[in-house]
Amino acid sequence: LNKDIQLSKIMFYRSVELTDDMTKNEHKFYRDMKRLYALEDMRSEEEKEQDFNDCLAGMF
Repeated sequence: LNKDIQLSKIMFYRSVELTDDMTKNEHKFYRDMKRLYALEDMRSEEEKEQDFNDCLAGMF
């Protein structure tokens, strides 16, 4: 997609990795864009808890 298309911008904002080498303003901008364009989490509370527990179990 062309980088000037809004959908391309949104996809970029969602995927950009926030790093320590960004300026404070860049970091804030991209963090805000990630929040603005984040997809809604449609999982139930039980599903979220189970996913969290599965993740923790996989660490050990």
